[in-house]
Amino acid sequence: MTRIIEPVSRGVGTRHRIIAEASQLIAERGYRETTMKAVGERVGVTEPAVYRHFESKAQLLVTVFTEAVAQSPLSRHDARGAVETLPESAALLTAADFHMLRRLIGEMYSAAAIDPDVAALARNFVTGAAERLKQGLADSIAHGELPAGMNPLYMQSFIHIFMAGLAHHEALAGDLVGDPGWALFVANAVRHLLRMDEGDRSGE
Repeated sequence: MTRIIEPVSRGVGTRHRIIAEASQLIAERGYRETTMKAVGERVGVTEPAVYRHFESKAQLLVTVFTEAVAQSPLSRHDARGAVETLPESAALLTAADFHMLRRLIGEMYSAAAIDPDVAALARNFVTGAAERLKQGLADSIAHGELPAGMNPLYMQSFIHIFMAGLAHHEALAGDLVGDPGWALFVANAVRHLLRMDEGDRSGE
């Protein structure tokens, strides 16, 4: 399975090695089946040593997720503008080599639904991303780049739910993973959504 957080040598800090190995384990086994002991064994340290860097498995999962997003092309696209890069980012999530990132996104949302600790830690990341997108949409509306009647909260919520759905791509439409025509369709669908005609604005 292709890694999204690159493996690091033993000369690199233990914390970075823990994140790299935990990302692999969570993607392979899932959050529930990944233990702090197993992570330590992969890294070559004891379970207490893992806890010295991360006070809980929940904190480790959220760190793994945020690091995976930061190291992915999604962060480079977002840096150019949250609204402008949405079509490209959505298309990227259909790519075959994004399997691990999709799995980690799915694991974080699934764990947040059943683990209050994950939910609390994940809230800051998700809330921050949602607020940046909502503000970007509001700014684009104010500058006449998006329809004046668009509701930025509704649109931001729809986009995030849609992107979260792509995390389950293998289960929902596995045959389309890696299909360039599908990637183009997804990108164009998001472009159309963001540039709806006056008479086709269901996101108001």
